[in-house]
Amino acid sequence: MGVRNAMVTDKPGEIMATAWIEKGYVKAKGRIDGKLFRRARRIPEDDDALAEEMVADLQRRFAMGDYSWLTEGERNRVYKRATVNQTTFNKYSQSWLDAQKGQISEHGWRSYQSAVRDLQKRIGSTALSQITRATAINLRAQWVTDGRAERTIGDRLRLLRQILVSAQDNGQIESVPFEARLQVGRTKRARRESSSRRLTFSPLCGSELNKLLDTLRNPTDATERRYWPLTEFLLLTGLRFGEGAALRWSPDVSRSGNVLTIQRSRPHYGRATIDEPTKTGAVWQIPIREPLADLFRRQRAMSLLGRDGGWVFPSEADTPLHYRNWRRRAWSQLLVKARVEPREHDAQKALRRTFVCSALMCGRNPKLVAAELGHTTARMVTDQYDAFMDPANWPDEKELGSLNAVYGWLAKGKPGTSRLVTLQTEIAPTG
Repeated sequence: MGVRNAMVTDKPGEIMATAWIEKGYVKAKGRIDGKLFRRARRIPEDDDALAEEMVADLQRRFAMGDYSWLTEGERNRVYKRATVNQTTFNKYSQSWLDAQKGQISEHGWRSYQSAVRDLQKRIGSTALSQITRATAINLRAQWVTDGRAERTIGDRLRLLRQILVSAQDNGQIESVPFEARLQVGRTKRARRESSSRRLTFSPLCGSELNKLLDTLRNPTDATERRYWPLTEFLLLTGLRFGEGAALRWSPDVSRSGNVLTIQRSRPHYGRATIDEPTKTGAVWQIPIREPLADLFRRQRAMSLLGRDGGWVFPSEADTPLHYRNWRRRAWSQLLVKARVEPREHDAQKALRRTFVCSALMCGRNPKLVAAELGHTTARMVTDQYDAFMDPANWPDEKELGSLNAVYGWLAKGKPGTSRLVTLQTEIAPTG
C-alpha cells in the first residue's frame, strides 16, 4: 500500500492538517491552536478501498475546519493505553501475586511467591509492553545455565504467560507475545523411547562413602565447618536439602535424642523467610542412629547452636543455609578434596539415591525405607530405585558390612543384621 497525502492549508504554504496511508494505517497529524496532534488507525486486512475512502473523508473534514478526529475521543484512549503500557513487570506481577493469596491454598501461594520472585529478579523493571518472545527464550537459556530442571523451566514459563494473560485481560497489553510453544514437540516415537528408557545411576560404594565421611568430619576452615555438617546429615539420612536445612533443635530433635521429626522444608531458590511444608506435605519421624547422633553431638558443641528453637545447621548470620552456596562451597569442593568421582544429576539426588540403593541391598524393608524418606507407600522405592541395582554385580559381604557401618544399620551385639524401627507418618512433633 503506497503513501498518499491529503493536506489542508489555512494560509498559502502553511499546513494545518495532513492525512496519509502508510503500511496498513491511516495516519493524520495537524497543528491546531499551536498544539501538535497525531493519530493513526489500523485498516483491517489492508483494505485499500476503505483507506482511500477514509483519507478522502478526512480531507473533506479538515477543509471544513473539523479537526475533532485528531483532538477528541479516540486520541485520548490511545494516549491512556500508551501510558498504561509503561507498567513494569515487577509492579504488576506483585499485584497479581497479592490477588492470588486469598484464592488458593497457603502452600500453593508460597510456591507462586518463590516462582514470581525468580521472574522478578530476572525480568526486573522491564515494561509489560517490552516483554517479547525473545525474553522467554533468554529466560530459558539462563535457567538451563543455572542447572534448573526442564520441568521447573516449563512451570516458570507457564507462570509468566499466566501473568501476561491477566495483564491482557486488564487492558495492560494488547496481546501475549509468546502464545506459540517455544520448542517443537517430540514425536510419538521419541516420547515412547524416552518413557521406556531405563534410568542409569551408579550409587556411591562403601569406600567412596568412607572417603566422604572422613573428609566431612575433618573440616579445615570456617566455610567447611559451616557447610559440611549438613552434607554429612544428607549423606546419612537420604533426606532432601530443604528438609535438612529447615531442622531446628526444638521440637524437631527429641529431648531423649532418639527420634528426629521432619515437618518442614526450605526452598532451594529465593530468600523466603517462611518455612514451607515438606514436598509431600507429610510429617514423619526417623530414628537417630549412632552416626547421626555423633553428628548432632558435634553440632551442639558449637557455640550458640544448641539452644532451643535454633537452627541445627545455621549460617554465619544464624539463618538457614542457602542451596546454591551449599552446592558450590560444600558439595563441589568436597568431591575434589575427597577424590570421589561426581555422579550425574544434582548432589541431593546422588546422596538420596545412594542411601536408598544401599538400604535395599542391605536387606532393609522397603516400606521402612520409604517411611524414612517421607513416602506414604513403598511403590516409589521399589519402582524407581530398583533400576539402579544390577543383580549380576551384587555387592559382596564385605561391601554390605561397610554400608551397614556407614549408615549405622548394624544392631548392637548382632553383627550382620539390620535394626528395624517402626515409623509413623502424619504424627505430632515429639517434645
